[in-house]
Amino acid sequence: MTIKIHYYLILFVFYLYVIDRLEYFFVFYIFVIIHELAHIITATILRVKVKEVVLLSIGVNARYEDDISSLKEFIIAIMGPIASLVLAVFLSNRMYSTINSVIFITNIIPIYPLDGGRVLRIILIKCFGYKNGIKTYGVVLKILICVLSVATIIFTVYFKNYFFLFFCIYVFLLIDKEIKRERVRLIINELIGTQL
Repeated sequence: MTIKIHYYLILFVFYLYVIDRLEYFFVFYIFVIIHELAHIITATILRVKVKEVVLLSIGVNARYEDDISSLKEFIIAIMGPIASLVLAVFLSNRMYSTINSVIFITNIIPIYPLDGGRVLRIILIKCFGYKNGIKTYGVVLKILICVLSVATIIFTVYFKNYFFLFFCIYVFLLIDKEIKRERVRLIINELIGTQL
């Protein structure tokens, strides 16, 4: 397993240092890492190889082996939000509880590759088959990206909340990366005539 640090994380840390918000970010990022560790530990228990962990500006993205079953992917996907929800409910510190609530709510947004998106994608593939499931999710994803883009503009311009802007950049980077991988999988799938 390789661990990479994306340059956006370095830029974001520098930005937070300038505005004197670095301490809050470190607290937030510790809980993000705990959330991701729940995924990684679950994957390890299920004997799924973790290929790469990338530390991004406001999140951590773990990449697993390609031939993972839908059931294992589903279980791994739900364990992160469950961990964040448990922390949100049982931590007595109000700030820590709020941070974990935000992490939980953010990750259940059904945009792939966020956890909610992974779960919805698995359900659509199971319901409609691989090719039609991916196409159906593609339509859902476009709608959700439009909603997220409008929300980003509102939060950034009207509320002067730049955190949401960084969150959207993070999500759009992940979406772009996953779309490229999905296109390759679809091409291979069509060539060999089997579901990967």
